[in-house]
Amino acid sequence: MLRFKFIAFVFLVPVSAFAQIDSLSVLPGRGLVIKSDTIFINKTTIEETMNLLEINELPPLGYATVSGVNLDTGEFFCEAFVTRELKFLGINFDYEGETEKDLKLKWIRISVSDSYFAKFSETLFLGQFNPKIDSFFPEVSKYDYVSEDSLTYNLYSSGISFSLKGKEQKILNEISVHYKIKE
Repeated sequence: MLRFKFIAFVFLVPVSAFAQIDSLSVLPGRGLVIKSDTIFINKTTIEETMNLLEINELPPLGYATVSGVNLDTGEFFCEAFVTRELKFLGINFDYEGETEKDLKLKWIRISVSDSYFAKFSETLFLGQFNPKIDSFFPEVSKYDYVSEDSLTYNLYSSGISFSLKGKEQKILNEISVHYKIKE
């Protein structure tokens, strides 16, 4: 009878020092706290974010065009801009600007991940079942949108959006931090 001994060695090498993130704190309309560092909407540059997260490779440039009607003035608009999207452990940092040199952080999307615990508060966090988002944001402005099935909350007056999935057991699977619209 043949006997085999099988020994395996597993080496875990972190992607960066931040790959061991314990938690993230979401600051609606302002940014994101990772450990003791804050990444701010419209303030933190792409270079600062890359240095903080120890990202070495600059992502490629993208180009986008947006057109429509301004709901307040009724005027037609058309805008073209340059984009770059940094991705890190399920967090997307979307930068936009008129040129490559003036990119500003416009949107942060945080998805459910095993790499960190992302929270808005002690009682509202990613991965939570049937979160009570309405208890945190009871008033909705004319700029906000809540879907009929309560799976999408785009709360522009607060600078935060929530995406849920599921029907009976809804799970909070994405939080976005972005600009605020003030009335």
